[in-house]
Amino acid sequence: MSVKHETLTDRNHLVRSANEKKSGEAKGNATVLPADAPVKSGSANPKRYALRILFFVALYRLRLFYPSTTTCTGRVACCPLTIRVVGDCATAGWWCGVPGGQAVLFDDVRTVAPEPAKYEPYNAVNAATLFARYADADDPSVIDPEGFERLCTDAGIPLDGAMPLLLAWQLDAKEEMAKIPRDAWVKGSEALHISSLPVLSLALNDLHALLIMNKHTPTPSIASSTNKKKRAADTAKSPYNRTRYSGYAADVKKTFASFYSFCFVLAKPESSRNIDMETAIALWSVILSPQYPLISDVITYINEAGTYKAVNKDLWAMMLEFCQTVQPDLQHYEADGAWPSLIDDFVTWKKARGGASASAVEQPVDIE
Repeated sequence: MSVKHETLTDRNHLVRSANEKKSGEAKGNATVLPADAPVKSGSANPKRYALRILFFVALYRLRLFYPSTTTCTGRVACCPLTIRVVGDCATAGWWCGVPGGQAVLFDDVRTVAPEPAKYEPYNAVNAATLFARYADADDPSVIDPEGFERLCTDAGIPLDGAMPLLLAWQLDAKEEMAKIPRDAWVKGSEALHISSLPVLSLALNDLHALLIMNKHTPTPSIASSTNKKKRAADTAKSPYNRTRYSGYAADVKKTFASFYSFCFVLAKPESSRNIDMETAIALWSVILSPQYPLISDVITYINEAGTYKAVNKDLWAMMLEFCQTVQPDLQHYEADGAWPSLIDDFVTWKKARGGASASAVEQPVDIE
C-alpha cells in the first residue's frame, strides 16, 4: 500500500532501514526496535511527531479504540502496549510508540484472535476480603469515599462517568454518595456473584453499555429460561450472575427510569428535599447526555440564566420525561403539557435562538 503523505513515507523508510541494519530483512519475522528510537527526517516535524505519540497514548489510556486486533505491516511499527490500537495505524502507515516500550515490525498482515479473559469464579470469602481491602481503617464496616475512589481506580472504573453510580445502584448503597456499607456489599456481591475487580468491571461495563449507551450485550436468556438445568448451565458459563441483566434488557426504559430515580435519592442530602443545581447538572451530563442531546442545551440555558439553584423530585422526574419525549429541535413539545417552569423557560429561550423546527414554533391563531 503506497503512503501519500511525504512525512509518513520518510518515517516508514527510516524504520525499515533500521530494521535492515539490525538483522536484515526476514519476511514473516518480527524485528524489535526501541520505542524511543530517533526519527530523523528533513521533512518530518518533531513537534507533530511528539503530538502524535501523545495522541495515541491518550487514546490508549481512555480505552477509545476497540477495533478488531490486526497486526501491522512491515511499513508500520506499533507499541505492544497498544494491543487493540493497531487496526487503524496498520492502514494509515503511522508509527506510534510509548517511551520505555518497544516498537515491533511485522512483514505481513494477519488477524490475531484476542485471548479469552480469565475471570475468577465467585467466592464469598474473596468478596469479604475485597471489601476489607478498601474499608475505612477507623470504621471497617464501610468503604468511605477514599476507599471508594481506590476501588474504582483499581477496577479501571472512570470516576467521572456513570459507572460509580451504577455500582452504588447495584449494591443499593444509597445512604451517601461514594460510601458502601458492608451489608450492602455482601448482599450485592452475593446476588451478582462478584468477588474480584475484573468481574466487577465487566458487570459495570455491561450495564453502562445497556443503560447509558443503549447498546445491548447479548447474553444467555437466563431470566426467561424455564428449564432449571439449562438456567444453571447458563449461569455457570457467565463470569457473574446475569439474571438481573437479562431482566434489565427485557425493559431498558423501565430499568433506566429506576436507575435515574435512584440517582436523585443518592445525591439528595438527608435533611433536604432537593439537590443543588450544580450536582444535578453533573448527573445529567453523565446519565442523560449520551442518549439525549437535548439535555446539553438545557444545561447551557441553566448556566446562562444563573437563577436556578436547586432541583426537586418533580423537576428531576420531568426532565427525564422531557428528554425522552421532545426532540432536539423541540418537535413533540406541547406548551399545555404542564411542564415545570424551568422547562417552559428553556423552550422559550431555545425558540428565541432559532433552535426550534418550524412545526414546533407556535403560530398565532386568528380569531374572527
